[in-house]
Amino acid sequence: MLKLMVVESHELPREICFSVAKELHFNLVFFPTNPERPNEQIISDYLEKAQQEQVDAIIVSYYHSSEHLSSETSIPIITINFSNWETLNILLSTKKNIIDTHIPHPHKVALITTEPLSIDLDVLSEVFGIELHNILRDAEELPDSYFHTLKADGFEVAVCADRYHNQVIAAGMYHAFDPNACSHAGLLGEFRKILRLITISSQASRRSRELQQMMNYSFEAIWMTDSKGIITSYNANAAGLFQTLHPEQKSFSGCRIQTLLSPEMSDVLEDTFSNGTTYYNHLLLHTQTDGIFNITPIKENKTVTAVIFHFTALPHLEQMEEQLRTESYIKGHKAKYTFQNLIGESASIRQVKKNADLFAKYDSNILLMGETGTGKEIFAQSIHNASRRCNQPFVALNCGALPPNLLESELFGYVDGAFTGASKKGKKGLFEIADQGTIFLDEISEMDANGQLRLLRVLEEREVMRVGSDRVIPVNVRVIAACNKNLTALVEKGQFREDLLYRLNVLTIHIPALRERERDAFLLANYYLDIYSKKYEKTVLASPQCADIFSSYSWPGNVRQLRNFCERLVIISDRYQLTPDFVREQLQQAYQFHSQTYQRTKVVLNDSAAFSSALPTESQKSPETLSEKERILSALRQSKGSRQEAALLLGISTTTLWRKMKKYQISENYSSLL
Repeated sequence: MLKLMVVESHELPREICFSVAKELHFNLVFFPTNPERPNEQIISDYLEKAQQEQVDAIIVSYYHSSEHLSSETSIPIITINFSNWETLNILLSTKKNIIDTHIPHPHKVALITTEPLSIDLDVLSEVFGIELHNILRDAEELPDSYFHTLKADGFEVAVCADRYHNQVIAAGMYHAFDPNACSHAGLLGEFRKILRLITISSQASRRSRELQQMMNYSFEAIWMTDSKGIITSYNANAAGLFQTLHPEQKSFSGCRIQTLLSPEMSDVLEDTFSNGTTYYNHLLLHTQTDGIFNITPIKENKTVTAVIFHFTALPHLEQMEEQLRTESYIKGHKAKYTFQNLIGESASIRQVKKNADLFAKYDSNILLMGETGTGKEIFAQSIHNASRRCNQPFVALNCGALPPNLLESELFGYVDGAFTGASKKGKKGLFEIADQGTIFLDEISEMDANGQLRLLRVLEEREVMRVGSDRVIPVNVRVIAACNKNLTALVEKGQFREDLLYRLNVLTIHIPALRERERDAFLLANYYLDIYSKKYEKTVLASPQCADIFSSYSWPGNVRQLRNFCERLVIISDRYQLTPDFVREQLQQAYQFHSQTYQRTKVVLNDSAAFSSALPTESQKSPETLSEKERILSALRQSKGSRQEAALLLGISTTTLWRKMKKYQISENYSSLL
């Protein structure tokens, strides 16, 4: 509820003011005064009381308004003007007095006011039978000559304050004024206007404070000037900027911006104020105010009326860039695959998906086992997206892609000066980035002994220590590891820590190879043909007769090899529907590089005794029963010892092929043995 303080006067009688306050529901503080005109002491007293009472506004009469013009207070002082009800009451009283004093007709009456009356005097003249004129006074105190001039102009009656009574009589006119002219209806209307004005003013003040707070929360220095460069408003960062340039100055409102900024800005400022030129991302270097300026002139009818300045210091720009880069990096670690992306209807893949979906609901570590290309990362992402950590980061790292020293710094981060070439700001490790989320460690078997030891500590203690630091950082991360090797065999050979295996191998998922998934190859083929058809804007479908072709091939590179082969089919095909002969032909071309082995490859593709002719013995094993070493030897024979062509034939990378050759002690100069 609003609280108003009314300064007592003839125009603001106590009884009527309290009656109006009760009707309009506002609190009223009444300050009584006896003098006709309040002196400085009285004004000081009621201003002090207004501060103590915390009133929303001070109300004074129109005859006392001039005394408050120089008052220094944050509380608004509002004048109640001459209302229409008062005018009518005074005119009625004047009419009666004219009749009682027998002033001869016609009667020319001057209504002397400080503000124009909002009433039709022609109508009132007709009603009261007198000639009415609204005369505005142009001085605080009216001299005798003022009233003599009115008399000379033919006025017979002057309606004004009591203090002018003698001057009016001396000028030869009749003085009229009713000190009791104020009515409940008149003050009710005026206070309604005041309450509306205070409400609007309060809303405007609140909005102004909100805008100022909004400006203060901005990381930029913002200020506005008029068309001459005089500062009219500015935010906290602008104050800090100006204070740096001019530490001796406390306030900058009313200052010329040309005198505050460095001389290097003079041409730009002149161009903006004179020509209305807008500047965006204007770089200012080698000054006290190095940074970026945005300068926007505000125009009315092509004339500059104000100018808005935005300034960002270079250190802050660098900080924002670093933060943006970090946040973008973290936000980029998102899992995009779900279990719906795992295509297959075979019993083996359905059981694996069921287990994975079950494991996703728990935070225990998971170990994914499977050959290269079986989709271990898709499983990892699907598990993450089905878990309660789905809205947190998913961070993936191939442990075999980095040398041991870099692997540690990537996983655990490092501090400034940890090693030569380290960033001066240090770097978060992937475990820190994955906090509250999931980290996927592919090819975990390639991690060296020191990395395995540090990883074990993270799994045990749930905390990391950056390289070069002695401070531990707690992390809450779920670990999903993947491997295409037999970790138990590596433990027996001393190449993998047994305790780490037990820590990783809480929940194990064995992902079947594509050749073990019955007829899933054809389902996957249609899935990838559809994807690449959309990508290359051409429709390519596999006929049902192609199912046997896709299912009979062993797909040594598993789903990855099948996916790449489907992309090849879409690109090469010039027909809507693929035929078995076309698919068979493309398989021969994709995985054979020498014409002299064409017939042999054709036999491999058509005979269930796949790769038998390529083996170093006359064994008649099927592709499903070939060992990994035998498949590598078969591929090397077909490619005449070319590791690149053999890797393509197997659907794996040359690096993986080299590692497997080393594992099975297959000579690098295999071509010389053919």
